Amino acid sequence: WEQVHKLRKTMWERGTRKPPGCSSIELDGVVHEFIVGDITHSRKKEIYEMLDEMGKRLKLAGYEADTKQVLLDIDEEEVKQNSLGHHSEKLAVAFGFISSRPGTTIRVIKNLRVCSD
Repeated sequence: WEQVHKLRKTMWERGTRKPPGCSSIELDGVVHEFIVGDITHSRKKEIYEMLDEMGKRLKLAGYEADTKQVLLDIDEEEVKQNSLGHHSEKLAVAFGFISSRPGTTIRVIKNLRVCSD
């Protein structure tokens, strides 16, 4: 992690910027884009309520977060799990659930890689 911090500092000093990972979903001809922990959407309250519901249902079904996907210097397992819970993919899916009828296909598009969690 020390070398990661050093590299990020060097990139910052040189003005090198990495585009943030984002997920997009199109509904009714409008593209909605989300980044990790996004709170800018006009329906953020509903989205996060759906995220909570999704988390509860997944846990009841036996789901456990794959915290190996957390590419941050975090030691606490609970913090890692919360980080995964607010990934852009999950925000986009939650928005799809609250914005469409049951049975509707939801397609999420990524600009970088998809978190395997």
